[in-house]
Amino acid sequence: MVYASCDTNQRQLLWHDLSNFNPGSLPWLIGGDFNTISKPSEKYGGGSYSNKSMDHFNSFIAKTSLLEVSFLGDQYTWCNNNASLKRIWLRLDRLLTNLAGSLAFPNLKVVHKPRILHNHCPLVAIF
Repeated sequence: MVYASCDTNQRQLLWHDLSNFNPGSLPWLIGGDFNTISKPSEKYGGGSYSNKSMDHFNSFIAKTSLLEVSFLGDQYTWCNNNASLKRIWLRLDRLLTNLAGSLAFPNLKVVHKPRILHNHCPLVAIF
């Protein structure tokens, strides 16, 4: 389970630490709140998003050869819960796996459950 800091420098330290973890040929599933998006379409509302933050996250994913687990449910996993004109939706939460994980669990999906009493939606992995 991952909780990445809202602070860019702290996230980079996490990406570095996770990049140094090598499960070898074992399946690796890593999921949670990454506190960044991987592409502009994962954001709705508000101003522009930091390309630097996306670049760091995508570099981490590429360096570790992780794959995005497909999801069911709402595209966005977080909302700032502000009034309609200031509302921002992001896909901050996700599940990643390595090739061994995708081969070991070929039907793996992550369900984005409805948000209730929180700004993040719960994730449920289905094997």
